[in-house]
Amino acid sequence: MQHPPTPEQAAIFDAVRDPHGGSIFVDAGPGAGKTTTAVGVAQYIPRGLFLAFNKAIAATLGQRLQGTGLEARTVHSLGFAAIRAVGAHPEIDGRKYDKILRRTWDSLRATGHPLVVRDDELADAQTEALGGASPTKKRPQGPLYQLLGALVDAARLDLVDPADEAAVLDLAARREIGLPLEAGDPLVGPLCQLLRVLLLTGKEQAGTALDYTDMVWLPWAVGLACPQYPWVVADEAQDLSRAHQDLLRRALAPGGRVLAVGDRYQSIYAFAGADPAAVDRLIADFDLRTLPLHTTFRCARSVVGVANALVSERPIAARAGAGEGVVRTMHAENLNEVLAAGDLVLCRVNYLLVELAMERLVQGLPVVFKGRDLAGGVLATLREAGWSPSNPHAVTAWLEAQTAGMDEDDPAQEGLYDRARCATAVARGCNSLGEVERKLARLSGSEEGAPYLASIHAAKGLEADRVFVLGPELVPSPRAATKVAWVQERNLQYVAATRAKEELVFALRNLEVPGEEQRRRERPWSVVTLTPTVKSAPPTLQVAVIGAPEIGVPEPDAEPDGAGGPVDEVEQLLDHPEGPAIEAAWRAGDVPNAVRLTRAALPSLRGQPEVDVRWLLRDLFGPVWSGFQRVDAGDEGVREDV
Repeated sequence: MQHPPTPEQAAIFDAVRDPHGGSIFVDAGPGAGKTTTAVGVAQYIPRGLFLAFNKAIAATLGQRLQGTGLEARTVHSLGFAAIRAVGAHPEIDGRKYDKILRRTWDSLRATGHPLVVRDDELADAQTEALGGASPTKKRPQGPLYQLLGALVDAARLDLVDPADEAAVLDLAARREIGLPLEAGDPLVGPLCQLLRVLLLTGKEQAGTALDYTDMVWLPWAVGLACPQYPWVVADEAQDLSRAHQDLLRRALAPGGRVLAVGDRYQSIYAFAGADPAAVDRLIADFDLRTLPLHTTFRCARSVVGVANALVSERPIAARAGAGEGVVRTMHAENLNEVLAAGDLVLCRVNYLLVELAMERLVQGLPVVFKGRDLAGGVLATLREAGWSPSNPHAVTAWLEAQTAGMDEDDPAQEGLYDRARCATAVARGCNSLGEVERKLARLSGSEEGAPYLASIHAAKGLEADRVFVLGPELVPSPRAATKVAWVQERNLQYVAATRAKEELVFALRNLEVPGEEQRRRERPWSVVTLTPTVKSAPPTLQVAVIGAPEIGVPEPDAEPDGAGGPVDEVEQLLDHPEGPAIEAAWRAGDVPNAVRLTRAALPSLRGQPEVDVRWLLRDLFGPVWSGFQRVDAGDEGVREDV
């Protein structure tokens, strides 16, 4: 390390150096130097494995670890080594399971299988919604076929047994796959049988073809041994899937030790296979003791205040000498006027970023889109929709077909709308797909003097002196219906806020959110409610934070059926004569008295854990925290400093 270790880092190094120190989880806050710390332990480890999340990180770590006993590799390369060790030499085929599914589906169609019949009925309903079939196009595949590929990926990453029908349906719900089947549907059994066939076929073909998920799944599926090490260091532990965790176990020699580094409050990839309970599962399975790394070297004190409002159960601290910084709001419509080189703009959805980028291109202003294959997604959508300059509304028709018959709260709708609006924004004004490609090429790479745009999901690892959160009212998503989903939404806000070094700006759109107060009452899990206003009024910022020290990360299948208090209890408390006294106690920081008064007022809560009462009070009255203080009002609206 270039600088003397901090007391927190020194404690971690001492634990690693101690032969009886056991296995360790480093609870690392944002900007706390977790990777530097993890690399720093290499001087005390004669031989070990450093598991990196992707190839680029592994390459960078490989350079930093030269001359040490730690070998850096990805989880995928570890699994591939286990497969190659048994004499297999397969080709990498990213479409392997697409091909297996297509061949299997064609065979089922020939026999009139009920899954195919149902899928055709759903496809016909979608076509009918668009005014009937085109005589020049063959019947499209229905939603069952289209979603099976996602289910195959999810089952492998989560190590789900397809024979367990309840587990398969739960998996589809947690991963927001949107299967048009529910428990009790007679086709659930055949669907699980088909999933089993697809996975078995994938195993049978493993000697000749693999996709990337196979690399982490097959060692578990067929019981392969991995190269073993006396130490395994795992970075970004919160993003490990169950398949990744199984590989870690296989790589650990008997009597070996684990150093896992991560932040459960930056777990935002549950939709992509990460285990929301990964940190807690690792701590339990490997008997890890937790050491803190909570001093951030990135964020100014005001930004730290926002972070600690979001995650009060695990506060972080600004480094000694950190500046005050700025937290404020502005109108989103003025964003292009103030963006400068090196600024970072984050958003819950991609289409608002793409529309901002297109506006900058039209004005001849530089811009770079980070962290996502935007070009591939836009071009695929335009091709699927049959877009052309003579058919400019093709994407709208495609979206209507894709969403026909979907439930209004189906999480899959969000991704489809995002794809459609991204494609529409880029294609606007183009005369060919080639022109679309050239426009997209201008958004990639690096450009001098450019601000950077990224979705919050793509923001981890990024930081900037000034960060704009575009459309913060989009988080939490109204489609987040489970406790896990709400925690993931809170984590998205936490990740977005903690990218800022000096200035954090909430760029509020000029619209009201219909039914926002009612939605908060019906779903009392709201994290931060940022209330947009009409143009004539300055933006305001309201904070209502979930979380309590006892909560941690819930089990993946937990539902929000009691931890915030049902609607009738919310109504009773709002109308109760003791309501003002309870609010006064809570806002004064007298939490025990507020809880006592609440239980006295509502007999239904007397037997409930204190943490459940706290969730209710937090939703109603906000966090026990000083909040945002209005400092001044200017042309940009109300300035908000912590």
